[in-house]
Formats: sequence, C-alpha cells, structure tokens
Amino acid sequence: MRPELILSQRPELRLQLSPQLIQRIEILQLNAADLLELVENEALTNEALIAEKPTAGQPQAERSEVTERKDEAAAEANPEDSEARVDLDWWNEAYRGRVKRGGSDDEDPKREAIANSPARPRTLQEHLDEQIEVSDASAPVKELARFLVQNLDRNGWLKEPLGELIVPFHERFTLDHAEQALKLVQSLDPAGIGARTPAECLLLQVKDDHPLAPYLRRLIEHSLEDLARNRLPKVAKDLGISVDEVKELAVVLKRACDPFPGRRFEHEPLWRVRPDVLVQKQDGEWVVTLADDWMPRLSINPERLKLLRSKALGGELKKHLRRDVESARFLIESIEQRRRTLERVAIEIVKRQGDYLEHGIEHLKPLKMQEIADELGIHVSTVSRALKGKYVQTPQGVQELKAFFTGASQGTDGVVESRSGVRERVRELVLQEDKNSPLSDEEIVDKLKAMGLNVARRTVTKYRKALKIPSSRQRREY
Repeated sequence: MRPELILSQRPELRLQLSPQLIQRIEILQLNAADLLELVENEALTNEALIAEKPTAGQPQAERSEVTERKDEAAAEANPEDSEARVDLDWWNEAYRGRVKRGGSDDEDPKREAIANSPARPRTLQEHLDEQIEVSDASAPVKELARFLVQNLDRNGWLKEPLGELIVPFHERFTLDHAEQALKLVQSLDPAGIGARTPAECLLLQVKDDHPLAPYLRRLIEHSLEDLARNRLPKVAKDLGISVDEVKELAVVLKRACDPFPGRRFEHEPLWRVRPDVLVQKQDGEWVVTLADDWMPRLSINPERLKLLRSKALGGELKKHLRRDVESARFLIESIEQRRRTLERVAIEIVKRQGDYLEHGIEHLKPLKMQEIADELGIHVSTVSRALKGKYVQTPQGVQELKAFFTGASQGTDGVVESRSGVRERVRELVLQEDKNSPLSDEEIVDKLKAMGLNVARRTVTKYRKALKIPSSRQRREY
C-alpha cells in the first residue's frame, strides 16, 4: 500500500491558560517588593492607572459630602458620565480605605534611602593593593603581586599553581618573579593571605616570638588532619606530649590563627524583610492582619473613563485607551484577589498553629499545604504560590509562611511529631549527652524510640547535619 497524506478535522477540548490567568498567577506569587515594583512600573506606562502614595494621617478613602454633591450634579447633567462614575467606584473600592503609609508627598524615599545607606566597605583586593603600592618591591614584582591578588579566592587562598598563573606573562616574568610576588603577598596583612594549603595558611600566622611556636608548627605540619578529626591521643603520641597539652595547643592555635583570613572582608548585604502578614494576640484570640500599608491606593483615571465613553473618540485611539483601562482594571482586581487569598491562607494557618505561636518551635504541628487547600476549596498550587516569598511577623519572630508547613514522624503510641520537633529532640539529646562518651546516631535512634518516635538512623544523621552537629567521634572530649 502506498503511503498517503490525508488532511482531516476532529473536534478536541483542550485546557489552556489564558495570558490573563498566567498574569494573575504571577501576581499571586510576587512578594511585597516585587509587587510594589510592578505597580510603579504599570503606573508609569499606563495613563489609565492612578497609584497614589498613602500619606500619614489620611482618613479612610470615603468621598466627602462636597465630592458626592458634585458627582450627583454631574450625573444629572450627563447620565452616561454617571454610569462611568458608578463603574469607577466599583473598581476603586478595591484599594480605597487601606492603612496609610507615613511621609509627605515632598519627600523622596529613594533619595532618603541613599542618604541613609552605609558607605561601601573596602574589599580584600583594595586592602592588599594599597599595601603593595607602598612596598619596596620592584615594579615587575608589584605588578605580578597585584595579579596574584586578583586570583585569590574568598578565603584568601591562592588555589592555582604559580606556573599556570604566569603562563600569559611568560615573555615578561619568570617563575622566580612569581615566587617573589607570592612572598610579597604572603607578607601582607592579614596574615595567612596567599596561602596555597590550609597548613601553609596557619604556618604563615605563627609568629617566631610566640613561646609555643615550635610546638604549633609541629602540630600544623604533622598532625593537622588528626586534630581536625579529634584524634587527640594519636596527636599526643606523634608529638610526644600529653593529651592535655594537645588540648592546650589546640586552644592556642584556634585563638592565634584564622584558616580563612579573606572572609573577614566579606560583607554580606543586610536584606530587610518586609512582613506581608502580622499576627498578634488580642483579647485571647489570634488576629491576622495584612501588612499592606506600603501599597499605593490604586484607581482608574476618571478622565480616561470619560474620554473612553465619549463618542468623539474613535479608531485606534479608542482601542488603545480601552486596552489601558482594561489593563488597569485587571491589575486592581488581580491584586485584590492576591490579597484575599493570602489573608484566607494566613488565617487558616494560624488556626492550626496557635500552640506554636504561643509556646515556640517544639509545639509546631505537622501541616501540609493540601490540608489548607482542601479547607479553602482551592488548588494546592494556589496555596504554594500564595506563600512563595511571603513573610509573617509573629511573637516568635519574623519567618517565612512556608516554615509553618512541616512533615511528621509517626510514634509507636500513635502520636505524630513534626520534623522540627524531632530535630529539637535530637538537639536536646546531644546537649544532655556525656561528652566523654557521646551518643552515636544509632544510640540517638534508640533513645527516640524510647520516647515513642520511630525515626530511621539515616534520618537522624540528616537532622544532625542540618543542625551542624559533628559526629560522635568529633564531639568526644578527652
């Protein structure tokens, strides 16, 4: 049979997300900062949208009697304009009457933020370059030293071999020049900079005039790995000293040396978290409030609505204006829907986690997003998007809303314990253990079983590492 191409039609039903629904989903999962940026950008590009900055002391956005009388007079003069006014009010109510944000209209918050921002701290490279510049080294050595500084990692170490680093400069510099440049870098402040191994980094920081310098150097050169693994008896045997003397040397080494000298020049930016939800206890009940006082009051430009309903405007201009008005309406409606969804989800979470809010992490109950979705009659993905990047301020501090959701471990007596609760129990067992004979992960499992919790050993190991608790061998004290 010869193959043929046949053109045919068939009816088909397909579920496809519209662009408006996709945009609404995106707005739902935006955090406060991103949503504010979206609103400000839309207000700049869409003349049909008005975004008024809330001001301190401004009353609830209810129209005054004078304004109402003007509207009534306008309605009698032009019924079509009255219809536009009623339609405008329906949309404006979404963001009229919110809590107002402080500050006058004359103030520029961006200018004020820049003025109050701290100066940029010096980087490690700038700190070292200044020292290289005032050194007595020759110009070629200085140039190569500055190049080596550019290749230091965040710890202040030089991980690449010198021979490979100077390959691009082989016509100008020799390996001897590179050694001189490295020696110059390693003589700079802070001590330990330019080291190629952890041992070299520590050795560079041991001063010759230190009374224990010979012992510290022997410890670093021959027993550093055993010391890191807490094999103190082996270290004592190798060095020919007692375990107590090894412990004293370890304390001195820890105080005198920094294995990561470059990290002191790392300045992590301090991110200010803006809570989206406030939870407070009033009259014995938990009250959930949305912290949206930062949100501008959104409304549709009445002049644009009036112009849209005018018969004098037509063609492409009217289509463009209609698109702007519909876009503004859709944004206001989407933000209000985001607000309602977030509020409903937050209220439902607080209902289930009241004990945690009252007493702390050990009372955090197991909770799944599916439970909230089933209770509210929405999809679990909607709950997840509503929680994404959102923070809540509670009596237990500011934290992500997703932190209220945790898995659980089933106990032998039927009691369900949250993962956070199990981790806290592991932490407590380690704190109460005999330091001369610390608990292994298997022993922690046995103790948890005695408490009625069935937890696998690998789970205990995972929780212990998450809590940054060393192994039993490393926790042992001699």
